[in-house]
Amino acid sequence: MLPSRLSDVLSDVEAVLRVFRRPASDAWVKAKHQLEKSLRKLRHRCKEAGTAAVVVAPDDDINEAELKAGPDQAVQVGEADDSASECTSAFPNQHLTLFRKMNEWNFLDDAQKLERLQQAEVATRRPRRSLSQSELVDIINMPAACLAAPQRKAMPMPHDADVECSSEATLAMESCGPNLDLQPRVRSLLLHALHVWRINLFDCHAIEHVLDVVQGQINKFEERAGEIRGAAAGKAWLKIKQAVDELMLRAGAPSSSTLPGEDFAAEAQVQAAQPLKPHRVKPRLERQSGIQNINWSVGRRCWACQYFSNKKGMKCKNTIHYFPIAKFLEQGLGDEAAVDAALQEAKAYREELVRQGKLKPPKPKVYPDSMVRGVYFSQGQQKWKVQLYHPVRRKVVHGGYFCSQEKAEARARELASEFGVQPDIKVLPG
Repeated sequence: MLPSRLSDVLSDVEAVLRVFRRPASDAWVKAKHQLEKSLRKLRHRCKEAGTAAVVVAPDDDINEAELKAGPDQAVQVGEADDSASECTSAFPNQHLTLFRKMNEWNFLDDAQKLERLQQAEVATRRPRRSLSQSELVDIINMPAACLAAPQRKAMPMPHDADVECSSEATLAMESCGPNLDLQPRVRSLLLHALHVWRINLFDCHAIEHVLDVVQGQINKFEERAGEIRGAAAGKAWLKIKQAVDELMLRAGAPSSSTLPGEDFAAEAQVQAAQPLKPHRVKPRLERQSGIQNINWSVGRRCWACQYFSNKKGMKCKNTIHYFPIAKFLEQGLGDEAAVDAALQEAKAYREELVRQGKLKPPKPKVYPDSMVRGVYFSQGQQKWKVQLYHPVRRKVVHGGYFCSQEKAEARARELASEFGVQPDIKVLPG
């Protein structure tokens, strides 16, 4: 239900609008119909939790029934399309939950807002494997509800500005008292929560409503003022945009339950009915450097140089140095140019390790990598190995060993066709 103060205001505004004399114009009529439609949806969603039946009224009788109803009466109207979409949706109350969070945030004072943020920050610092999907949804809803839309950068004051005007502005700011700017913490919390969501491989449809809202704010700013990196706190907004875009791509990807074949479809339904635990799948690298010890990190969006140092009397130490592309994106470079610039830094770092004697010069590979998913060369067997991940059974299926690369790739394509996955991999060279 709505807060008491908001319910009182809504009733007062509704009563005023009923007796207000309004001009007979198309714009007013259009605005009236839009408000009536929004009011019907709001009442329907507020009453559906406590009502077992919903009265379906024709479109012609909706406006008349709304006007005849009193301020305290609620006419429950359910459209066939809306009810069907809510029944088929796996998360029907997402937008309603976010709407309630927004209302709740607006009625809090600064101390209460700060306390809520601190509680959410403490929750996100827990080990990510201990966070369930439902808990993380609640955490993400909170910063999304209180996130302010991106704004333009403040224009610098001219040097010849009136001194009296600036003194008056300073006096006005001091009279307002201390006002906490919580938006940097809100943006940081949202970005960290989205990062944990991506790492845990949770279902992106559960937060699709949050992604839509944040993406809509960013798109409105870019349509009005240009690229998001030019906004106030542009670096943080750019990182949020990249995280949202990546999760939106996952949410729009086809589900594994639509795989061809009756057996796979039946098994997918059984798997969907059971609660699935978050699993880690080692993806095939989308980019390859062509140099040993330098690999592309998909989650961190950076090149990683990894090596092991073994000193006398000490255990083998694993050292990883990251070269992210974020700082090159902030400099205005494109995606591919930023990837190349980060790779050059990683190569220079590896050459320095070679000069220090910590690494050996890279050795040329005897056998090239296959561009077909699931095909690898086994150094121990000296044969081509085929193993492919089954998206429905959630296990790796072994396809056998082959002496020639062509036979192994043909077998891998057969398995990929059975599993409904793309066999070819587009590898972007560094």
